[in-house]
Amino acid sequence: MAELQESQKKRKITFIAQNLALCAATLFIALVMAESVLRIRESWTERQEQEKRTAQYLSQIRQTDISDNTFNIYYFGESTIVGEPYAPRMTIPALTSYLLDNQVSGKPIRYINMAVQGADFQYSLNCLQIVLKNKNIFKPSLVVIYAGHNEFLQDATDYGFIKLHFKYNNRLKGLLRRSLLLRKIVQMCGGKRQGYTLEIDQRHFFDEPLFSEKNYKQVIDKYKTEILQAVDMTQRQEVPCILSTVAGNYADFEPNRSVYYGNPKDQNKFKTLADQGDSLQRAGNYRNAALVYNQALAIDARFAEIHYRLGKCYHAMGEMDKARHEYEQAVEYDRMPIRATPTQNEFIRKIPENKMLCIADAVEYLRQRDDARLLGDSLMIDGHHPNLKGYILLSSFFAGKIRQISKDTRNVNFISEDIATLLFKLDKKAWFDIYVSRGNWFYKTATIRYDPHERIQKARSFFLKAFSIDSSQSDATVGLALCDLLENDPHRMTQLYLAQIQQMEAADSKNYLKQNWVRQIIDRARGKHPASS
Repeated sequence: MAELQESQKKRKITFIAQNLALCAATLFIALVMAESVLRIRESWTERQEQEKRTAQYLSQIRQTDISDNTFNIYYFGESTIVGEPYAPRMTIPALTSYLLDNQVSGKPIRYINMAVQGADFQYSLNCLQIVLKNKNIFKPSLVVIYAGHNEFLQDATDYGFIKLHFKYNNRLKGLLRRSLLLRKIVQMCGGKRQGYTLEIDQRHFFDEPLFSEKNYKQVIDKYKTEILQAVDMTQRQEVPCILSTVAGNYADFEPNRSVYYGNPKDQNKFKTLADQGDSLQRAGNYRNAALVYNQALAIDARFAEIHYRLGKCYHAMGEMDKARHEYEQAVEYDRMPIRATPTQNEFIRKIPENKMLCIADAVEYLRQRDDARLLGDSLMIDGHHPNLKGYILLSSFFAGKIRQISKDTRNVNFISEDIATLLFKLDKKAWFDIYVSRGNWFYKTATIRYDPHERIQKARSFFLKAFSIDSSQSDATVGLALCDLLENDPHRMTQLYLAQIQQMEAADSKNYLKQNWVRQIIDRARGKHPASS
């Protein structure tokens, strides 16, 4: 009897195990099928989007009146080509055309700006493919490529500008990149995206890596592959191409996140050296500060913040070559990069030129024209967008390269900042908007760094410039108030903020207060922000 019961028990266990295995297999097959369906759907959606973009571009070129008798320049890139923050009044294509006297080799210029703010190079590559695939319609005479700042923002779930509400580990991040189904499930479970998550209280001197070194290399390798694909496509279609390095503000914009990779046992010693160097640097003792910073780098040579501080010391001592190297290292090891890295630019420099390909080193060109030959605030308005003088120089550089590759021997026109201001109608309203936009840019990027003070000060200076132009508009005053709030001065903020809100229309003030970014800052001041709870 006992043997019978034991036999029945084993059969029951076997039956349950078989059913569980069957259920698991069925579930696995269902998940694979769901993943396959989603991938097919995504592929179909991408084709639909490509067809939509093609139709959009066809409509755009019809308005530009291109033909075989015009010199048609297609520009690919990001916000710099768009002309931020001077767009839409002034863009690189418009300024470059003016400097070329609106003609190349006797043909009138038609420029088509394919650049999109915030897009990575994959987007530009897709657009380039559309143009070259339909060469007989788009009739490209020349392609200009200036792109590379946004490569590390392409996976929004990893980075501080936009991210999912809840946290997850690196392994899950990897699965999210590979599985459309898992991403859908995550989004359904509350992972809705929101712009500019406030993380000012989560940043520290020893910060957290946003990605593994493997993922970092994958992003760089992807960019290199896409650049080579773009070059190959233009070569096969026999369309001349100008490929440029991508400039950033190296001397006057700190790294966003620095990660400690040294021996954990030496971390306290590293911090002590960093603090000693900082004290010496603030006292103007740059030589001794540099010695201390080098001792810290002997412990961890990949800590971006120390490279930046060391660059400042060499800069102050007039040792510009050393300063340049340290500033570049700070960008290279920044673990929330919003500037093209030296690795990206060096890769572009090494691509062989030929009669159909011109490599334009915009970084070096601008650096040689910077006041200190280091490329900082004298030519850049923020972390990676040129100021008006910088845009004129960059456009002049492109104009010269266009003359070179088209074998047009005429000179490039000269234009001053005053003339550009008049030509592109940069009136008081335009400057007000420009200053407010840069104020917003700086106070938002201030929150992704452990020490936001310098960026908040720059934001405040832009808001004050806007305020001096028009004190009746709320943008500048509210911007100043938010800067005060971020620096933990709510009393001063409240006086400015409430006074300005009271002057706003009821509907406008209500909509403004609903803005996610503003709401987070207000909640933080009231102690309701998740990071401070």
